[in-house]
Amino acid sequence: MMIPHHEQAVEMAALAETKATDPDVKQLAAKISTGQKAEIATMKGWLVAWGRPTMMPSCPEMHCMPSNMMPNGASPNGMMPSGMMPSGMPTMSGMMSSADMAKLQAATGTDFDKLFLQMMIVHHQGAVMMAQAELAHGTNPDAKALAGRIVKTQQAEIAAMQQMAGQSHS
Repeated sequence: MMIPHHEQAVEMAALAETKATDPDVKQLAAKISTGQKAEIATMKGWLVAWGRPTMMPSCPEMHCMPSNMMPNGASPNGMMPSGMMPSGMPTMSGMMSSADMAKLQAATGTDFDKLFLQMMIVHHQGAVMMAQAELAHGTNPDAKALAGRIVKTQQAEIAAMQQMAGQSHS
């Protein structure tokens, strides 16, 4: 589930490469893109090695889980009201809707910078929650190690983005 989450962050970061006006936002977006592309490659490699699919075909907009993963009682988009699956693993917390992505694509100038930071903070907070659940409930030592790195990296990036967002309001 972290793969499509990371893919959306890479998509958001690609927008910032061309639309952001703040050089710090552009630099952070490039760092996010590079780091998350490497993590996606690692996770896809594991899925291939484990004989698991690398795509979620029933979920073209990345807001849901494959139908074979939907727990009983899940809403039509695959999310449970609590944001957790019965196993304790979170659903795709922090994912942007199609409308959110369209709003980001349409934004320009400093409005884009502010919106990108706001959205990426929420997106990262969701990834941290997912990674913390992997640390708590996961069994694969490599996946848990990656989850630990995701928590550390994304918490640091959240702090940096919060600082940038605070500076942009003054």
